Amino acid sequence: MRLRNSVLLMLIVLLSAGISIFAQVVSGNLTGTIYDASGATVPGASVVARNDATGIETTAKTGAIGEYRINNLPAGTYTITVTASGFNKAQLKSV
Repeated sequence: MRLRNSVLLMLIVLLSAGISIFAQVVSGNLTGTIYDASGATVPGASVVARNDATGIETTAKTGAIGEYRINNLPAGTYTITVTASGFNKAQLKSV
């Protein structure tokens, strides 16, 4: 009886481990705040995340306090480009 319970417990643990393998996430979110050279936030800036492998671009705008969020980006390497009226374009590669 004790051996049967041990085998059953081991089987449950192994099955549970297999389920978690399939639950891995393959996307993520990109969030941040855009600041100017003086440290002030930049509302209304355009933020573009370009997947370096596929060329697919996802765009967001900063809110009233300069914050942005891009959800569900597939895993990969991105180039982030920020543009805003009155400012030079900023770019960050290999993110």
